Amino acid sequence: MLRYTGLVRYVGLSAIIGGMVVISVMMSSSKSLRSSYHWSKQGSTDVQVTPAHVRALLATVKDTELDANIAELGLIYGVEVPHPGSVQITMTLTTPACPYGRQILTDVQRTLLSDPAINDVHLRLVFDPPWSWDSVAKDVGDRILLRFTQTNDLAGGGQR
Repeated sequence: MLRYTGLVRYVGLSAIIGGMVVISVMMSSSKSLRSSYHWSKQGSTDVQVTPAHVRALLATVKDTELDANIAELGLIYGVEVPHPGSVQITMTLTTPACPYGRQILTDVQRTLLSDPAINDVHLRLVFDPPWSWDSVAKDVGDRILLRFTQTNDLAGGGQR
């Protein structure tokens, strides 16, 4: 049994995987994630990128905990290209307490700004609507479930 007597900001059920309950807890901290981010780089471009191109770039960013990219996990809620060189992303994480949240956001920033046609990124991080397993493609969900089930079996927690 784990006990914590400090201030808890968020407790949520992340998933039920193979009979195992995964619970996320976000501790109150000055390091909590912000709701909006703005990243830019020097330069200008007249090249108009498309939302499909931006989604393809985002599909290269992985949630390393789930071993799946953020697009196939359904974390990308919206992509807009208001003018050449500028993109606006609305996305979520699997939970506000996602242990890889900061890494995912850093990877999104690096991936988008590495494209020569993108100079300006506005990202809005939302948790309403909350992410759910219904957002994940069935084959991806099955792959994740199999991985977690095998990991649990290897750890001695599965049935033999």
